[in-house]
Parts: sequence; C-alpha cells; structure tokens
Amino acid sequence: MQWQLQRLTVRYCDMGGSSRGTREWIRTLLKPFAEANPQVQCVAGVARGRHPVVQGEYLKGKARVVSLRNKNVREIDGFVRALRDTNGHKVAKFEKPVFSKTPSIQGMWDHRGIAKRAELKIEV
Repeated sequence: MQWQLQRLTVRYCDMGGSSRGTREWIRTLLKPFAEANPQVQCVAGVARGRHPVVQGEYLKGKARVVSLRNKNVREIDGFVRALRDTNGHKVAKFEKPVFSKTPSIQGMWDHRGIAKRAELKIEV
C-alpha cells in the first residue's frame, strides 16, 4: 500500500490557551510520529494569535485542514492518525436509496416477528 499523505503541517500559537493541547502533543508525540512515518514530512510552525490547525497535503494535490482548538493530546493524536490513514478525498454521500428489481426471497423485515419467536415454548 502506498501512503497518500505527503506532508503534515501543524500551526499553533505559542501563548494561546486553545493551543495548550497542541503544544503538549508537539513536545511529546510529534517526534515519535515522524520517526514511525518516514514517508510523511512533518512541520510545526508558530502562528501567533491563531487557533491551532493541522493540515495534511496528499499526493494528488488535495489538502485537508482540521481544527485543533481546545483539543487534548489524545484527540489530536487521533486526528493526525486519521489524516495519515485517509487519501484526502471527501466522503461521497449516496443520495438515492438502492432498489432492486428482484425482491428478497426472505420477505420484508418485521419487528413483531421477534416478539412472537420469544413466546414459543418447546417442551421435550
């Protein structure tokens, strides 16, 4: 499998309260993440007066930005791993329900059938 994430950029404020978890993540987990994922270029930069964000840049030129405002270290690590594991494309939503020309041989589902089966008593 070829990794899609090429570059991970973390921007945070060095004094802002909303960046507290981001600063802690950078101090503790950025280096182990970068060592475990040599295919990803990891960059951290200060953006004073701004809320923290992480941006993932992918092979096909797509980019995803996730806000890290007031997130703790565990949540930030989850967002970073999710960016690493995705391909940068938006998730497609299916608008229309699926219909089949051939009906199911099992018939329509009915919640009342469950209660009837529970009432059956088998004596041996």
